[in-house]
Amino acid sequence: MAGSNKLKGVSAVCINNNPVMDNPFSVEVCVAKKKQCQLALLSLTEDKLSVSKTRECSHPVLAMAMDGVYVCAALTTQYIVYNMENMTDTELFPLDPQSELLPTITKVDREEFLVLGPGNLGMFVKATGIAGRPPIQWSTNFSNIIYTHPYIIGQGSELVAVYSIRDQVLKQGLGYSGGRFVGFFDGNILLASSNNIDCVAPVPWEQQASSLLESGQVEEAVLLAKDTEEGNRVRQKAGFMYLKDGNFMKAEEMLLKGRTDVREVLSLFPGMLPVRSKFVRSIPPLHTIPDITSIKQTEISPNQFLVSYLQSVINIEGNSLDSCAEVHTAMVKVLCDVSPTEVVVFLKDENTVLDEEDLVEFFTSKSLHHFLATLLWKNNAESALKIWSQIITGELSDEYFPGVEFFSRQLSLCPEDLVYQYCDIALQKDTTMGAKLFMKPQLDFESDNQYIDNALNILSKYPEARISFLEFLVLERNSEVEKHHTQLAMAFISKVKTASESQSQCQSQNLSKLILTSKHLNAKFLLQNLKDTDLNYEKAILHGKLGEHERALDILVNKLKDYQLAENYCYDISANQAESKAKLLFLLLNIYMNPTSQLEKDKFTTLAVDLINNRAEDLNGSKVISILPETWNISIILPALRKFSRNLIHTQRMTKITKHLYKGENIQLHNKYVNTTKDPIFVMPNNYCVVCQKPFSTGGVARYPNGVMLHPDCVKDAQVCPLTGEVFRIKH
Repeated sequence: MAGSNKLKGVSAVCINNNPVMDNPFSVEVCVAKKKQCQLALLSLTEDKLSVSKTRECSHPVLAMAMDGVYVCAALTTQYIVYNMENMTDTELFPLDPQSELLPTITKVDREEFLVLGPGNLGMFVKATGIAGRPPIQWSTNFSNIIYTHPYIIGQGSELVAVYSIRDQVLKQGLGYSGGRFVGFFDGNILLASSNNIDCVAPVPWEQQASSLLESGQVEEAVLLAKDTEEGNRVRQKAGFMYLKDGNFMKAEEMLLKGRTDVREVLSLFPGMLPVRSKFVRSIPPLHTIPDITSIKQTEISPNQFLVSYLQSVINIEGNSLDSCAEVHTAMVKVLCDVSPTEVVVFLKDENTVLDEEDLVEFFTSKSLHHFLATLLWKNNAESALKIWSQIITGELSDEYFPGVEFFSRQLSLCPEDLVYQYCDIALQKDTTMGAKLFMKPQLDFESDNQYIDNALNILSKYPEARISFLEFLVLERNSEVEKHHTQLAMAFISKVKTASESQSQCQSQNLSKLILTSKHLNAKFLLQNLKDTDLNYEKAILHGKLGEHERALDILVNKLKDYQLAENYCYDISANQAESKAKLLFLLLNIYMNPTSQLEKDKFTTLAVDLINNRAEDLNGSKVISILPETWNISIILPALRKFSRNLIHTQRMTKITKHLYKGENIQLHNKYVNTTKDPIFVMPNNYCVVCQKPFSTGGVARYPNGVMLHPDCVKDAQVCPLTGEVFRIKH
């Protein structure tokens, strides 16, 4: 071959498996000339060998490897990296002067090399001069080293060793006496001695993984596992080995990746599988764990691991699991121990599939009565209510029961017969909460009349609850039923009668507010019940409801002697209606002007003057002036007279304005009428009524704005045309 003489005097040679040349039909070879201390890049084609680039070295090259444009070389004194493109170099570290071995250099990755360092260390270096990975401590002296991902294979005189590049740990050793060379060719590892060339036969990965698992090298076995059924079995075994060692995180990961039958894990936890489960553990077995108590103890409990594992399975598989009921049932059981607050949420989840019979036995044996009632609630609300009622009454105990409020909320969702049956339990514990049982959001007073009566009968034993329910009917639902208002007023009266002095004022305020605002009270009945009380203001309001304003004001003025309250009454009863207010204030003024006792005449005169002056804007001035005694000095009511005069002038002016406005409107309407009727209506001999189809010979003519004519007696609706159906409106 032309140019083969360039291979003479070579001390080291290597092939560049990552060339940057453009010719795909050539091989790039790097050779080191011993005498010239020179590196040469050669291009080898089918017919010739040519030099493409050379560079000088400071010392002879003992060994080298090339990747891309970089050559990592071992000189007689040190390791160095040459850049054959830029002609630069990077010094690494000196050779070990005490080592008798020739240096070895192996390419392991892009621009990364493995070299023999001091102390028989395998050192990884990059073309930039930095270490890419931790070094490897060789177990013996290697004369040749090759790399096939992810393993480094070293050949010594008596041994071939295999290391993993991932963790730099010895994975396997093979005795081979007299070894001279090791190489990787077309997927086969070849070993050479002085007499033989041998091929290392590969062991099936299944066998390797099994051996690694037996020796405790779990991670290495998992790395070998493929995505097959056998590979899943390796991951399952690894998962159980991690579980035995208490490494729950890795155990969960492997069990999930290996698609382990969840029941295989549940079988380790006593009582987790339902009694009726027919599950049998895998044969051959996946582990040697008798039960979960025999695993290594850690800070994390086995039940915490089980919750995490089952939650992951549920999230991944959903309800498509073959053993869905067993998994969900086990989840409930283990949550009772690890996180009881989550049990109710899980039981209520619509996607949960449970073995109800097994859980009933479990909850009963553990005295978890609230969880049992929650489970039964879906299909047997009465049984659930019975259990909750027993917890409230103390027959059963359960620390996880939320309380009466929860019971009341659940009971309110039940049919009326169950509400009537169990409401007393809630009412005895909390009357306010119990009353809410009957407060339906969509209560209809017509259709639910019987329900309301039943509720009031039941609540008659619980006065506070009855008041709350009546307030709901009257104040919130705006009931217009007289008995609801009257019963609420009677309840307030009873509370006022029995209340202490400190509470009496508050209770009377509630009664006063109800009497003032309600339009549906039986005033006569309430007055009879107020006879023996000192609730005079309330009596006065009730008299006012009956139209007996003089009697009401007489009570306030002559009995209570609360004159401010009498004025307030006038404003409260009138409800801001000016005419009614003026009438009531005039009645009050009459009482002041005509005192029942002459001893109070001066006092009442003063009150009358104050009333006239302070309330002049609300009084009818002409009526007030007409009843004033002739003996009064006009100056004492001068402020009121000014207001009366001003009001009178304002009223007079407003009347004139109103009069002129009506007059203008009348003129406009008259003008419209004239414009509408000025044009004559021509009735021809052949015209006829559109309703009766008869001519207009007698009886007159009626005409719609659209021109349709008919007899006046035939008009049924003056605004709707009988022929076209058009509707006419008068515009204001």
